[in-house]
Formats: sequence, C-alpha cells, structure tokens
Amino acid sequence: MPRFQLVGYILVLTLAVVVPRAAAGTVVFSSGGIVLPESIALAPAGFGAYAGNYLITDPGTGVIWSVPSSGGAPTMFAALITTSFNAGVFAPAGYGAFTGDFLVGRNDGMVAFDSAGTESVFSTTPGTVWYTGSLAPAGFGAYAGQPVYVGGIISVIGDRQVSAFAPNGTPITIADLGTSTATWWGTAFSNDGTTMYVGDFRSGTIEKVMANGTVLPFTTVPLRTYEMGIRQMAMAPVGYPDIGGLLIVSLGASDGGGGTYGEVVAIDPVTGQVVKSLRAGTYDNALDPRGIYLEPDGNVLIANADPAILQSASSDFLPGRANDPAATPEPGTGLFVLAGLGLAAVRALRRNH
Repeated sequence: MPRFQLVGYILVLTLAVVVPRAAAGTVVFSSGGIVLPESIALAPAGFGAYAGNYLITDPGTGVIWSVPSSGGAPTMFAALITTSFNAGVFAPAGYGAFTGDFLVGRNDGMVAFDSAGTESVFSTTPGTVWYTGSLAPAGFGAYAGQPVYVGGIISVIGDRQVSAFAPNGTPITIADLGTSTATWWGTAFSNDGTTMYVGDFRSGTIEKVMANGTVLPFTTVPLRTYEMGIRQMAMAPVGYPDIGGLLIVSLGASDGGGGTYGEVVAIDPVTGQVVKSLRAGTYDNALDPRGIYLEPDGNVLIANADPAILQSASSDFLPGRANDPAATPEPGTGLFVLAGLGLAAVRALRRNH
C-alpha cells in the first residue's frame, strides 16, 4: 500500500476512535409543570397507587410530582404546606408510623408523606435546614438503615453537619463539617457502605465522612465556566453498564434554575479523578443538573432545572470531559480537519489506481 494512502487510512481510523459521539440517548423523560426538580426517588412496593413511580421534589412549585416508570407527563402527588424543602428518601422498616413514608428535608426539620400524599411532621429542628440525604447501607456502623442527611444552621452560611435521624425523628450528629463558605449538598455512599461522600455546591470539593465521625478530603473537581459546584451524587454499583463503580456527580449551573452549561461527571472513587462525562448540554443544549437516579437497565435519570427530567444512556458517558463552553474551537474540530485530509488522500489515490 502506498505510504500516502496508508496515512489517509490511519487518519480516518483516528477520527473513529477519538472523536466523542453525540449523546444521542439523551431524551426528555418527563416535563410539564415541573419547575425546579431536585431529587428523584423510586416509590417502593406498598406505596399505594404510586408504587413503582418516581417521586420528584420540586421546591420551585412546592409540589412533589409523580412520574410513571416509563416516563411521560407528571401528576401531582402532594403539595407541601411550605415550599422551603429539598430532597427526599423513603423511611425504612422500623420507623413506626412513618415506616414507608416519603421523608423530605426542609427548613426547621423534616416532613413525611404517606402513600395518600398526607403530610405530617417527622422531625422539628428550629433554625436548621436539611438539604439532601440517603439511607445508610449496612457498612455504615451504628447508623445502618437510617436516613442520613447533611444540614446546618440556616442563619450561618457554611455551618453544616451530617446527621442520622432516629425513628422518633431525633437527629443524631455524626460529623461536623465546620463553618466555612461551603454549602454542602449532594450525598452518596460508597459501594462497600463504609464511606459517605458529601459535596459542596459553592465549589467542586467532595469530602468523605465515616460512621465514627471522621471527615477526610476526597477530591476537588475543576469547575468549568458557569458551573457552581457539586449539586447531587449517586454511586453506580459495580457491574453497572459503562459507569459501574464510579461516583456520578451533577455540577449545577445555577441556584434557581435555568442554568445552561452544567455537567454530569463520573469520578473514580479511588483516585478522585473525573474519568468520564455525559455529553449532553454542551454548547447547544441547556443542562442545569440536580438529582440523579440510576435505572437498573443502564439508563440514567437527571433532574434538569431547565426544567425537565432527562434520560440518558450510560453509554453516553464518554472518557474525559467536554471542553469549557467558553473555549474555542469546539472539541473535535481539529480531528475533523485531519479526517477530511485523510479521506481526500484515500480518494485521490483510488482514482489513480
């Protein structure tokens, strides 16, 4: 094979290997009525007519929405007495009258919703706001099976702690995150259950919290132009398609929704490095991500404050990160030029043989 033709083939193959493909799997899963979606939770069996549906907390409307497992238009599950609320989890067995209820963090405590959408007070903590949390897995010491939330004093910016909630609604402080300019938001547990990750929405900082109260630095994600910081997180189980074993993190682009250049990244829990990112919302599509839910079939649901619930395929997470939206040229431009030269070379030689 002539040298020039060989070079042409190499350039074409290079394009096929390294140019990121578009996130063709990203679609609108649910929209209409949703304004500022925060968390996504799957209602368990036994939760009345809503069992198997997704419950979406929406502080923008003061409504908790129900979305069918197959997607489609949302319907109202409950309207909150107060709109000052955040993310929700389902209470486990052993929580008395609250067992199986949907617990939602808010200013001054937490509220509970039964399967009929009736609201009651689960915990009263005057002056303290509870942002987001998860049920502690078996590996998290004495707090296993309990809702563990990050919260703090409303009047003191950055004064945050991680607390578990007992069945009677009493918060038990696990770790003090200190007073700083940080606004601790997203949480997720490691796959072995021993570590809780807590992210800062005012930066890209993520810390690790242990059941004994130890707080350790984990990583700081470099933020691109327009990104504010860590909003929500989810840990992909080992063996999950494409992103198994990675910490999935949403980087929000606004406080009140409507941001444009947010990002969802996948982080190696050992090195703390971003190894993949979702190619959606870059350059031409608004993405202001909040809550993340990993469906068993490999699809990823994203609460997008644009607003809508998006669904992406796990295969749309590609190595590395998209370029900063303020940078030019867009990623892949130079490779397209090289590919064009390669194809031209191949065609020219074919015409001469």
